[in-house]
Amino acid sequence: MALGDIFQLDNPYCELAGTDISDAVQRARLEVTHVEIDVEAAFGEDVRRTVASAAYSWMVEFEFRTDGYGSTTLDGIITAKMHPPLGSGEGNIEFVLRPDKKVKSATNPEYGGTLSIASWEPLGPGTAGAVVVQTRTLKGNSKMTVTTA
Repeated sequence: MALGDIFQLDNPYCELAGTDISDAVQRARLEVTHVEIDVEAAFGEDVRRTVASAAYSWMVEFEFRTDGYGSTTLDGIITAKMHPPLGSGEGNIEFVLRPDKKVKSATNPEYGGTLSIASWEPLGPGTAGAVVVQTRTLKGNSKMTVTTA
């Protein structure tokens, strides 16, 4: 929700493998990092410069609340895409994230791509009587897309 110059994330949308998992996500942080290149000073320049290249990497850090172990649960969706022994997939999962559940638009961009699933804790931290919450950083292994229409 826009509050003047402040944006409040009220109703974000998150999807993994084509399934809306928004209710299981407590936090999602998307980060894009461009490779920095140091440029030597040329004749007549007295300082080196650093420029950002077009090459980049990206990742999403999630804080998940797991919701059981059936095939349609968060655990089932993620482990199905993992390499054995947890799953039978190739270790990749498609991802979509929007600031709001509304349709994508110029004011509600959709970020997407393929993430690599390298680790998962089916029991989370394993504290008896506690909600199973775990933080996972999934690295992008494709071009990240940003669409507005």
